[in-house]
Amino acid sequence: MPTPIPGPLSGARPRCTRLDMELTGHPRSLSLVRRILCTCAPPQTLSHQVLNDIQLAVTEACTNVIKHAFHHDPTRKYGLQVQVTADRYLIQVIYHDPTFDPATIPVPDLQHAREGGLGVFLIRHIMDEVEYLVDAATGTVTLRMVKFLAAPDDPGGQGENRNPSR
Repeated sequence: MPTPIPGPLSGARPRCTRLDMELTGHPRSLSLVRRILCTCAPPQTLSHQVLNDIQLAVTEACTNVIKHAFHHDPTRKYGLQVQVTADRYLIQVIYHDPTFDPATIPVPDLQHAREGGLGVFLIRHIMDEVEYLVDAATGTVTLRMVKFLAAPDDPGGQGENRNPSR
């Protein structure tokens, strides 16, 4: 279960939720990932649409690990770290793949779209920050994804003024 980090006063609402877990490479872990993301979500600052976007991005990331890094081997394991604060939702997917090079991820041809190959594109479009950190010495890959949480009166999503650098 997520661990709330208490606020400054006893009994105050938590300011941060953290979760660190290890999951199997079996596709069944994906439904657990979606439930975990929902459990960690602060309902007062996270719209249903934004939560669905986060679940889609993280599910895509975990699916890519299972499919491309683990080659559907259910005995392999990957880590999932979630940290939610009042202003951001941080997710890290950590796994071992000594052959992975983020520079080789192809840019999809959206004019001739086909099934598959859009996962990383979707992740980058949905999340506000996406970064692959690769430790060449150990073969550890960390996919770091951040979604900045909207103010209560901000509907969230990817509106024109939300992230002008895209």
